[in-house]
Amino acid sequence: IAYEGFTPSFPIYANGGTGFAGPWQQGGFNAFASGYVPLDRSLCAARLRSEGGSVSGGAFEAINGAIRNLAQPLGAGTVYVSFLIQPLGTLHAGVFNGFFGLTLNGSLGNELFIGKPGGGAVAQYVLENRGGFGQVLSNSSTTAGRTTLLVLKAEFLPGNDLFTLYVDPAVGKA
Repeated sequence: IAYEGFTPSFPIYANGGTGFAGPWQQGGFNAFASGYVPLDRSLCAARLRSEGGSVSGGAFEAINGAIRNLAQPLGAGTVYVSFLIQPLGTLHAGVFNGFFGLTLNGSLGNELFIGKPGGGAVAQYVLENRGGFGQVLSNSSTTAGRTTLLVLKAEFLPGNDLFTLYVDPAVGKA
């Protein structure tokens, strides 16, 4: 549906990748700024195809965020969302214990966060509603300098949808 390789042209208002309705913008719930910088290196491990770059941000003292809308919504069938994440510096530094990750925006109150949370199990990757409600632990610790592959399986079903988080799954396996 979409792909972003985080080329060196990533900064806010860049329009790289495919499957998006427009460029990156500063934003997110209560986001004060978007202090992310592009890096000319990938986070890919040897077991994954390496292309593109990455983005990095420090331990911000206020909520930061960059948003981008998809060209088409995710809400049908089964969809996988995957990304690499690598904490650097001092864990838990910055606003709300240094939370970072990816938020999929839905209707108000139904935003899904994947990453290192700001409360609860702050030393593990989690799946939760934005703000911490319904936190589900991954049993995988966040470790400074360690790149982790996070894969979300989103099954949009009649009634309640089902979301499953995989941490460092074996590439190429079911």
